[in-house]
Amino acid sequence: MACRVDGISVGAVSSYTFTNVTYDRTIAAAFVPNPPTAYTITYVVNGGSNPAGAPTTYSNGAGAVLPTPIRAGYIFEGWYESASFAGARVTAISASDTGNKVLYARWTAIPVVTSVSLSGPSSAPTYGGSATLTAHLVVAGGTGLEGQAAVFERWNGPGWISLGTVQTDSAGNAVIVVSGLKTKQTYRVRFAEAAPYYASISAELSVSPKVGLTRPTSWKTLTRNKTYYAKGFIYPKHSVRDSNRVKIRAYKKRSNGKYYYVKSFTAKYSYYSSSKTRYKASVKLTSKGSWKLVAYHAADSKNAKTYGSTDYVKVK
Repeated sequence: MACRVDGISVGAVSSYTFTNVTYDRTIAAAFVPNPPTAYTITYVVNGGSNPAGAPTTYSNGAGAVLPTPIRAGYIFEGWYESASFAGARVTAISASDTGNKVLYARWTAIPVVTSVSLSGPSSAPTYGGSATLTAHLVVAGGTGLEGQAAVFERWNGPGWISLGTVQTDSAGNAVIVVSGLKTKQTYRVRFAEAAPYYASISAELSVSPKVGLTRPTSWKTLTRNKTYYAKGFIYPKHSVRDSNRVKIRAYKKRSNGKYYYVKSFTAKYSYYSSSKTRYKASVKLTSKGSWKLVAYHAADSKNAKTYGSTDYVKVK
């Protein structure tokens, strides 16, 4: 503060005392503002980056305009003075603010569209056998997602039941083996939402195993034009009224050593146990030579088409 008394400067004083005052006196004070104080601004960008020229200091009385950072795949949600983003969002540093500032960037991931597919065996599993199911999880463009949880599920009548969760590999694949297959089963794979990825569910995949067919046993040596019985068992149990019957396919060996199909004989069913049904077919072979008999069951709503093992016979 500079002080003038009766127009004459008396310097920078904090007080002045008049003595022997016998006439009017004047005193004037001139104040100089204190210089502004500079404060620091520290940004915790949490994976993002600030544009060039973002202010790193501010002064009281002036404040500062805060930058808008960028981060690929994310939306900027603002600056906060708390690392946990508690409290109000800080939109600017005002002229009345003081003190050093630490600001934390808050982000929200932009959701990424995903798709998941499910593939199974290229051929029907054997009765009671197993099948390998492969899930393939990708983002738009076909890039596989690694380290994500693929949930395999099987339809169980009233709803889907989980078979287990498998993490995808570097190609976005997850593999599970299902076993004990006896009738058609339907599966799907589900990917639960995991930011920034959307959830997705595959199309349903049905796997139909073959039936179990034992070899059609019969006499090893047969007489031409005479009827014999070829019999065995089919798994699982079939109704005796089932129209899709086992057929005994007869092949004759020719001079080139190869067997050629000749005809089929339809079997009849009879109950045997809770797990299997007996089949029996009347077989009449009309020419001499070497023959082979193969049990065959066409595909139905529960099982894939099935060829059983072979029984070799001689016809005299």
